[in-house]
Amino acid sequence: MIVSVLSSRPIVGMELVLTDGVMYAKVAQMPGVPYGWMRLDGKALSGTHLDVLPEKDPAGASQLLAGLVSAERDGSGGFRGTLDLTNVPTAAAYRLKGLGDRAKAVPFTARVNDRGQLTLLDIDLEAVVPGARNIKAQYTDFGQPISVTPPPAAETIDAPADVVARLKA
Repeated sequence: MIVSVLSSRPIVGMELVLTDGVMYAKVAQMPGVPYGWMRLDGKALSGTHLDVLPEKDPAGASQLLAGLVSAERDGSGGFRGTLDLTNVPTAAAYRLKGLGDRAKAVPFTARVNDRGQLTLLDIDLEAVVPGARNIKAQYTDFGQPISVTPPPAAETIDAPADVVARLKA
């Protein structure tokens, strides 16, 4: 998963891997944070904006629904609407502060399959932060076994305490 973090400062890029309750993060463009894979305790991130795969909600969609302002059908299986990120419980308040009212009207599109399962969620951050990457998640192979491989141990360090505190803020 690749994530761009909303901020009034330069966009921070992140790659995340979650397996067996451990999150691995590779952060780019965040001053003072080493570039490379860092290991974080997934339980310690629960309830923060880095709680990207909460238990029983692998899409994290329930968190986003708290910010749903509007949604309408857009063709067969499609939806489009607006999110108010200030109402999303895991959104980092200090990152949203610089966006002002723009954080209250973030467009999104979504698709569901014929069984009503979310297959695409695309949050249009570019509309509120020029140059930001969209948050786009696609879901496939429902019910199929998956295999997630953590980064190689030789390329991974435990995240320093000050980095964990900054990422959780």
